Amino acid sequence: NGGKNGPSPEFGIARTPFHDMYQQYLLRWAFLQRQIEYWMDWYERRKNLVLGSTFSTQTIAVVALSAFFIVAWIVPTRFLVLAWLYSFFWEGWAQGTLMRKNNHTFMKAFKDTAASVWLQNSASNVKAETWGPTTTIDEMIDSGVQLLVMRDWIQTDFYEG
Repeated sequence: NGGKNGPSPEFGIARTPFHDMYQQYLLRWAFLQRQIEYWMDWYERRKNLVLGSTFSTQTIAVVALSAFFIVAWIVPTRFLVLAWLYSFFWEGWAQGTLMRKNNHTFMKAFKDTAASVWLQNSASNVKAETWGPTTTIDEMIDSGVQLLVMRDWIQTDFYEG
């Protein structure tokens, strides 16, 4: 069970090649099972959309599919592809606008709280007024804001306690 260099080497997780092989087969089976479940679920959802048990779901799917085919028949394909690509850019632009708005809202609330509660001297307050979306946490800490106090404030004000 050992020698000069310590215990004998192990083959993997298990101590014997048989157990190691058995565990490898179990891992392979678990991976295969996840893949099978994923594709069965995918197929079941598509089947239920067209042959759904509720009439409203089936009707909406058939109407949407029919509308798509009619639009594809009337409108040239290049315009449909351009509209589809444009939708991705529009979604990204809208999400970016929302993120910038949230960033500015957070920084305004953070600067107001830091200036009124946490920062003690006027030099730090003046420095806090220059903080923006690209300000690092290290700069804020160097101005006198404590990291744990900042964490607690973010949790209570933005994550409801």
